[in-house]
Amino acid sequence: MLVDNNKSFCLTNKHQFIYQNPRNSTLHCIFNNIVKAHYLAHLHQHAYFPNKNLRGIERYLTRQHHKKLRVSQLVIDYNSYFLFFSVYNLVYTMCPTKNFHQRYLDMKKIAVVLSGCGVFDGSEIHESVCTLIALDKAGASYQCLAPSVEQTQVINHKTKEPMPEESRNILVEAARIARGDIEDISKADSNDFAAAIYPGGFGAAANLSDFAKQGANCTVQKDVLRFAQAMATEKKPQGFICIAPTLISKIYGEGVELTIGDDKQTIQAISAMGGKHIEATVDSVVVDKKHKVVSTPAYMLATHISEVFEGVTKLVNKVLVLTK
Repeated sequence: MLVDNNKSFCLTNKHQFIYQNPRNSTLHCIFNNIVKAHYLAHLHQHAYFPNKNLRGIERYLTRQHHKKLRVSQLVIDYNSYFLFFSVYNLVYTMCPTKNFHQRYLDMKKIAVVLSGCGVFDGSEIHESVCTLIALDKAGASYQCLAPSVEQTQVINHKTKEPMPEESRNILVEAARIARGDIEDISKADSNDFAAAIYPGGFGAAANLSDFAKQGANCTVQKDVLRFAQAMATEKKPQGFICIAPTLISKIYGEGVELTIGDDKQTIQAISAMGGKHIEATVDSVVVDKKHKVVSTPAYMLATHISEVFEGVTKLVNKVLVLTK
């Protein structure tokens, strides 16, 4: 066991762990040689260290270093190439010990597909932000996506009345939620993502598809369908929130288990499309293990944002587990 008495550490852009303690040349040497030669060489072979996570690990630990993270112990198991950090004396509250591997190591790039900005004509903002917070708290990186096409309608969110004179682009509107960091889904490559999540809002049923008008006879917007079906073909997990599960049968075909809560009319339409609806409570999720599809009711049932956050967090965590 190597013990560093609360010395700070940092990461180089070559994924070498280096203690900020120039007087401890032995420890520096151990990090640069053992960790580089053994840890990096065998990272992808071990169940606790999924492939393609090096950049995420570096980003997370570097970010915590900027928050004055202190490390007290480093244990290297030469037989299995484990690296365990016993972390305490933190300035910021960290995750529970049981989430160690998820928090520190399972950092994956997740697509969050938005449909505008605002519950009545785009993405439900609470659901979208809860998704991004849950992903960040889980240690996963994400990229927001949206189709660059015009919304089907624009609604005054104060009066809830249509604004027929207005015309807005879905991508441009969704950029408000993403703080500008958003890409056109028509240019997105499914190979770049480990999973995808689709928040609800009327835009999911009116912009990502025409379910709001066509019901069971709906079609999914072509760029969204291409991306979602590519993810499905590659057997990557996808999560659907609120009304977004109405997309599932058009992406996967018949027989997928899902939930939108307990709305009878919507359930009838889902059944007509071949979906297997399972009624669920606001804070629960339904998981179709065969297709790796996760859904939660959110504001189809919720009356408080805290209820939304609880259900969405469960969905996000389940999606991340299914990426392994």
